[in-house]
Amino acid sequence: MSGIEQIRKEAIFEEYRVLRSEMQQYHSERNNFVNYSVTLTGAVLALILAMKLLSVQFSIVFLLISLIYSLLGFLYLDKSVRVIRLADYIHNCLRKQLQDLSDTDIWNWEIYKRKTGRFSKAVSRFLDQIRFCSFVLPAVLAIAAFFCI
Repeated sequence: MSGIEQIRKEAIFEEYRVLRSEMQQYHSERNNFVNYSVTLTGAVLALILAMKLLSVQFSIVFLLISLIYSLLGFLYLDKSVRVIRLADYIHNCLRKQLQDLSDTDIWNWEIYKRKTGRFSKAVSRFLDQIRFCSFVLPAVLAIAAFFCI
């Protein structure tokens, strides 16, 4: 292997490390948005209980709450798209460049994930949808609560 090929490999590995670090950051931020949604749900339930106990109505708050859930959902989606874009680049660009340099089939996680039967893809998709519903469902319920009150 020539020195130039070695330098190219090292550059690819360094880019890979940087991209993986960026992906990890986006995953962490996504998890934070889910945590904020769960915390907000607890606050909304406490608000509803307080409204019942005090016999007051702050129906306009429910519109604000639905906006907050929507914002959190869009931020979650933004980070998801960024992760997918990075993973696609690693799989379709960096992987191929490294394979061309080394004549070795590497980084086959995406291929393995697509082909494996060890875990149902339908279950994975369902769990992803449930996670996203932690934003959509409360937003819809908050709007419904506004109109009911």
